[in-house]
Amino acid sequence: YVNYTVYLTNPSNYHLRVPGGYLILPDEGNLGIILFRKTLGDPDDFIALDLTCTNEPLEQCKVALDGTGFYLVCPCCGSEFSIFDGMVTKGPARWSLKEYETILTESTVRIFN
Repeated sequence: YVNYTVYLTNPSNYHLRVPGGYLILPDEGNLGIILFRKTLGDPDDFIALDLTCTNEPLEQCKVALDGTGFYLVCPCCGSEFSIFDGMVTKGPARWSLKEYETILTESTVRIFN
């Protein structure tokens, strides 16, 4: 169960005010959630993805951002996922990362399922 609110007015979250900004929530979801800002001025500005690799979820393999900032990579199997939509860009994983719902208001982002 996930129901978490991120306050964009919090100085530690100012980086989320621009596209490309992200926040790792290590205690949410299964192995953590990444909240990523894709755009500005769009209802789908944010995406929230679970950090659990879908190739072997029982192995507790946690994906991490690569050096480019565009992909989440699994250290166990090498699968890559797009940060923009969670889709597989390189196997062996066949399923995209779990996406959580997000709602953006003026100064908050709510993440929930």
